Amino acid sequence: MGDRNTRYFHACVGAKKRRNHVGMIIDERGQQWDNSDDVEKAFIDYYTGLFTRGAVGDLSPCIQPIGSRVTEAMNLDLLRSFTMEEIDVALFQMSPLKAPGPDGLNACFFQSNWSTLREEVCSVILDILNEEALSAMISHANEEGSLTGVPTSKKGPALSHLFFADDSLLFCRSTLAQWNSLTSILQAYEGASGQKMNSNKTALFFSRNSSDVDKEQIRRLAGIPINQRYDTYLGLPALVGRSRTRAFKSIKERVWKCLQDWKLNFLSQAGKEILLKAVIQAIPTYCMSIFKLPKVLCLEINSLMMKFFWGHKEKENKIHWMSWSKMSLSKAQGGLGFRDIVSFNKALLAKQIWRLWKYPDSLIAKIMKAKYYPECSVLDAPCGKKPSFAWRSIQNSSDLVNEGLIWRVGNGQSIRIWQDKWVKSQLHIECSLPQVLLTLTLL
Repeated sequence: MGDRNTRYFHACVGAKKRRNHVGMIIDERGQQWDNSDDVEKAFIDYYTGLFTRGAVGDLSPCIQPIGSRVTEAMNLDLLRSFTMEEIDVALFQMSPLKAPGPDGLNACFFQSNWSTLREEVCSVILDILNEEALSAMISHANEEGSLTGVPTSKKGPALSHLFFADDSLLFCRSTLAQWNSLTSILQAYEGASGQKMNSNKTALFFSRNSSDVDKEQIRRLAGIPINQRYDTYLGLPALVGRSRTRAFKSIKERVWKCLQDWKLNFLSQAGKEILLKAVIQAIPTYCMSIFKLPKVLCLEINSLMMKFFWGHKEKENKIHWMSWSKMSLSKAQGGLGFRDIVSFNKALLAKQIWRLWKYPDSLIAKIMKAKYYPECSVLDAPCGKKPSFAWRSIQNSSDLVNEGLIWRVGNGQSIRIWQDKWVKSQLHIECSLPQVLLTLTLL
């Protein structure tokens, strides 16, 4: 397929042009624009206001909670004067044709004229204040007691904030005192960094234990709507009810929509194979790494892919010349190398078991251990009472990890000689308890 000048790619380009065309836009004031110049001006005005930095205030409230993390040796190294050679290396490591700076010039211009511009460009660059300041301020408020995080379990860590990319989740008690404390932190951070909270993309979420009076008072002060329930976050269902199929139906809808957008008449069998493997099978991957999808949903996704591959239309069915189970085999085994959704789902969840065991100091590992397996390893963890759907999904794949896991013997202090696998697969061990009897059988 590549970049060949085929009817398929002409059809795709035409469809993309029609889909991306902006014929009319409504600005923030509710005014409608359909002229191309007015549409362009509305876009420019919106993003200019969105990315305009406010006045920078006092930095001390953001800096004081941050403890000292630089040793004396590190400080001396940082205080060392910059050299021309370091700046040369930094400049020429930049890709020459990447996005230009505020002056409209990219790295190619400076690299080409470096002998002329070198003396003037070399100057001190201020360090950027990042989200570490906000994290330190919230942690400091929790230590002082003005904010209280949400406990994850009786003995587990309390969560006060979670940052992911440009999303921030902040937790506190639903009282006016704690809300005022949180507001003061956000205002101090805004004054120091110029980063302002977007009220249009912010919502309040209260637990069932919060009183209606506190909810209404905080809502009035914040001027932010109350969200009764989060349906999805980052493409995943925030709350999974009894109907698993309904909770994950959006995955099937995304697959179906993607298949409908493709031009079936212009694709060969090889083209369909590539698109199914590269696009469709990647859609549920993120969700499958956290939740165990219902088997019915996996079979429905497989069915959609089969129909697309064999050329089904709305009122026309085509013969399936090979079953999906055979098509899911590797090409060396006579298949086409499609992933079996059920098996791939279990493999991704098994990888989470490995991460929890390999990185016990991560936040998620601490939360899970305190809640579900405080006295044992994650490899031996039971499902427990009233587990979350995420933990039930992850724990369901522990047998797959234990089946393929083998110890690399070191000092032997952590190995349970009668339970763990610690001999290579060429040897078979049979342990008989309580008699201390070890039988080695060569295979």
